[in-house]
Amino acid sequence: MINSREEKSVDELITVSSELIDSLRTELDKYFSKIQEYMEQQVVSLENTRIGNLNGIQPISVRKIAVIDGGSNVFTLNVGMIGICASVALLFNGDRIEKRRIGKPEIVPNKIEHITLFSEEKSMRDVLDRLREAKVFELASEVIKEWKPELLIIDGPLIPPGALFPPEGVLNKVKEGLEEIKSLRDYKLVAFSRFKTAVYNAHILATNKKITMIGFVKRPHSLILARSKKHNWKSYDHLILSRVLNVGEFYPCPPLGYPIKLARNTEFIRLLNDLKPKFTYIKMNESCAPFRVDFGPTFHDVKGILRYLFDMSTLEGIPYPVMKADEETKIGSQLIREIHDELIHDYIKRIIERGRDIKELIAILSIYGGGL
Repeated sequence: MINSREEKSVDELITVSSELIDSLRTELDKYFSKIQEYMEQQVVSLENTRIGNLNGIQPISVRKIAVIDGGSNVFTLNVGMIGICASVALLFNGDRIEKRRIGKPEIVPNKIEHITLFSEEKSMRDVLDRLREAKVFELASEVIKEWKPELLIIDGPLIPPGALFPPEGVLNKVKEGLEEIKSLRDYKLVAFSRFKTAVYNAHILATNKKITMIGFVKRPHSLILARSKKHNWKSYDHLILSRVLNVGEFYPCPPLGYPIKLARNTEFIRLLNDLKPKFTYIKMNESCAPFRVDFGPTFHDVKGILRYLFDMSTLEGIPYPVMKADEETKIGSQLIREIHDELIHDYIKRIIERGRDIKELIAILSIYGGGL
């Protein structure tokens, strides 16, 4: 029997026929050309607005900077899908990490008998994504209390609209504990409630402690600006602004509040009214589109904060502390495979030592074409 993993993982092997590869390349080339033509037709107009510029601006002078990010992934095994998520907080002094705190990993579902509830990956992601972000903001509250940073950076949006929409309509009652979970809907509701509570608590705590909290959004696929300013854009904000902003510029200036009038979900409206987050887009370098920066409680000069992020940016345009937190929480496919392989090896050893049937291993083996 040939073990393909001795050479390369299945994901890394290219076994597709050359004819199909040529066909894929041809069709994608045509589509990419259409994208370029489409973007050239987009009319960009920022009349009566002021574009901010960081020339001559001094970065904020802060020593204690905390950055928090979360990671997640899914095991696709014979027994079913299993999700895992965790969060990490790093405390920086300049570019040096002084402290590190890990949010204990959590597994979905929390009960083995519930594995069959998650027959589709979308259902798993609905729960796992909310739970991951809940862990990020729960860890943020812990960091605020214990580390008392001067600047707290969340890797991602401060109030992600999609994650705050209640599953399957408006909530009347949400169970707070996991003990009574019996259905997929229960998992979704608990994850939603936990995430919403974590976001709210972190914002309020930062406000009370006078700690500046911002979110750095690396992949800002949103139309928040277009809807706020009533621009007739047909592309995402950051893509439109990449044609307007020069390096070191940001827009809107000053940062703009989230468009509360356009929110339809009552929970989202309440959070926006209570927390009053703002946002802007900043162009870090020539080779990447602008990134979005969300502002929560702010006790430092906005331009100084943006200048700090700009000065700390890497070649990819991501500020070094944010990049480092992202690296330390990336639960990627390769890591999942390695952990799975190690655990399988340990299980085989134990089965042999105990004289048990090797077929006991089948349940935790990866399914063909699965996510390992």
